[in-house]
Amino acid sequence: MKNVLTLFAFLLFITGSFAQSVGINEDGSQPDSKAQLDLKSSTKGFLPPRLTYENRNAMINPPAGLIIWCSNCGANGEIQVYNGTVWTNFTGGPASTFVCGKPIMDSRDGKSYPTVLIGNQCWMAGNLNYGTLITSSSHQRDNCINEKYCYQDLSANCAVRGANYQWDELMRYDDTPGLQGLCPPAWHVPTEVEWNTLFAFYTNNGFAGSPLKYSGYSGFNALLGGVSHLNRQWDFNGFATFFWSSTAHGPNKAWSHGMNDYNPSVSFYPSSTANAFSVRCIKDN
Repeated sequence: MKNVLTLFAFLLFITGSFAQSVGINEDGSQPDSKAQLDLKSSTKGFLPPRLTYENRNAMINPPAGLIIWCSNCGANGEIQVYNGTVWTNFTGGPASTFVCGKPIMDSRDGKSYPTVLIGNQCWMAGNLNYGTLITSSSHQRDNCINEKYCYQDLSANCAVRGANYQWDELMRYDDTPGLQGLCPPAWHVPTEVEWNTLFAFYTNNGFAGSPLKYSGYSGFNALLGGVSHLNRQWDFNGFATFFWSSTAHGPNKAWSHGMNDYNPSVSFYPSSTANAFSVRCIKDN
C-alpha cells in the first residue's frame, strides 16, 4: 500500500508540474508564463535526441515539430525538424541525407558499420554481424530467428570479423535478387550486376582483388576471415574469404565471390547454399 500511495503522489506531482510553465535554469528565476518549458543557462546548451539517418527513417508517423540531431546527415550532421510531411533542416530548407563514408548504425541492434563510396555505389566497409549465434554444426533454419555463425562458435570473433551466413538464411528464404535479406534497413544483399559494377571500377575481377583486400586502396577492406563448409569445418582463416551475392545459380546454389592472400583477382564461385560466407551489404538507391 505504501508503494501505491508513493506512486500516486508522484503522478500528482508530475501532473501539477506540467499544468503550468516549467523552468530549468541556474539563477532560480521563474519561467516565462508563455513557455511550457523555459531553459536558461550561460554554460550549457540544449541537446536534442541524436539519431542516425537510418534511425530517423525507421520512425513511423513522426509528429509534426519533432526535432532531432541527424548524426550522419550532410557533411557534419544536422539538426532536423519534421514538418508533418517531410524532414527539413532547422531553417526550414531541405534536410540533408546520409553521406556515404560516414558510419551507419543498424537500428535493430545498435551495431555500427563503416561505409565507403566506390564509384556510385555505397558499400558497408565491414562484414555484417546481425542475428543470434548458433553453433556452426547446426543448419540455420527458417524458424523466425535470425541466425548467424561466428568463427569457432565464439561471439568475440564475430565482433572482429563479422558473421557467416548460409545463403537461404541470409536471404530470408526468398531467392529474389537484391532483397534486403538480413542487411540493415535501406541496405540490401548485392546482386551479381552490383558486384560486377564494383569489379569494373578496378578494370575487372582479374584486378579487383588487391584494392578490395588491402586497406589504404579502396576502403572496402575485405577481411580474409575464412568460411564454414557445410556445417563440418572452418577453412581458410587468414588466407581467403567468400562474399555472398543475392543472385541464385540453379537449385541449391548461389553466386559468391572469393579473394585470397596471394591472388590479385576475385573469383566467381557458384557455391552450395549450405556453405556459410561473409556478407557485405550495399546501400539502396
